[in-house]
Amino acid sequence: MQQIVSGHHINGWTFDKMRRDLLAAGFSPVITFVPGRSIATVMRDGKYFDLVSPTFSLFVDAIK
Repeated sequence: MQQIVSGHHINGWTFDKMRRDLLAAGFSPVITFVPGRSIATVMRDGKYFDLVSPTFSLFVDAIK
């Protein structure tokens, strides 16, 4: 499908995939969250954080 319609993705992130890769890169903890509930203050502010597609976005906090 990627070759027919170049806008389609051939891979997607799930929380499990992202968590695995972030843990392997030395991040811990790795936490999923909903918009407005990040551990980072600036990420809770809708003026600074993109909320265009929250229904199909993946929100993850990771600390290193």
